[in-house]
Amino acid sequence: MAELALDFGKPVVIAYHTEHLVSSTGTMTLAEGFEKGYVESIVGLLHDEPDRFRAEAIDTTVRGLADHGFERRYGLRFEDPQIRFRWLDPSRAPGGISDAIIPFPQLAAYAPACGHVIVTENKINFLTLPQSPDVLALFGGGYAIDLLRALPWIANQPLHYWGDLDTHGFAILSRLRQYFPHTRSFLMDRDTLVMHRDLWTEELSGTRVLRDLPTLDPHEQALYDDLRNDCLGDRVRLEQERVKYQLVEKVVLALHR
Repeated sequence: MAELALDFGKPVVIAYHTEHLVSSTGTMTLAEGFEKGYVESIVGLLHDEPDRFRAEAIDTTVRGLADHGFERRYGLRFEDPQIRFRWLDPSRAPGGISDAIIPFPQLAAYAPACGHVIVTENKINFLTLPQSPDVLALFGGGYAIDLLRALPWIANQPLHYWGDLDTHGFAILSRLRQYFPHTRSFLMDRDTLVMHRDLWTEELSGTRVLRDLPTLDPHEQALYDDLRNDCLGDRVRLEQERVKYQLVEKVVLALHR
């Protein structure tokens, strides 16, 4: 550990991996190597008293701490959110790597042209999607779906979403469609729900989505209304991993027809 005493009126440049920070006062303790403690040691000074500091390459458009706002404002490195992708077509896998977890910026730069993109919420479903020509699958991970807006190339690909048949599944679909209006759902219809009646479970009381969802199509809206209003039973839910695999195979392979 190395302690830096910063004197009034005598700016000190702190070099740390990327850009420089210039401070005019305060005392901070820095750990050697890239450690989270470095950011924590200066967040109070720079965030609480920003007018007392000057910074090189500062991004003044960033406000607040959300989405690594502190690090982005002061040009510090941070761990990018990651996403898992899987090519359902082995011939498209770069270097034979068909299943990988990479930072979002790298997938944004990768920007593969493909026949279809499937976003699914359950990891088991993601891993067991059948092989299909020219199809890329993305593991959405619930409401982390918001991060997909960092992948602008998706706007130019046929996009499909598969989530649980419950109020949260439709809420996530609606949110994804706000970013990519051309998103189509599959296996989130009334026939699929009724077909698996014996496998229904219940959503947790008090955690359901009951608000209006603006981007659902008429069929999705009608089913969502029945679910949130308990027209089909008490808090009905069909988890996507309970859907018959033969049906999944049929739908995925039919994307090219």
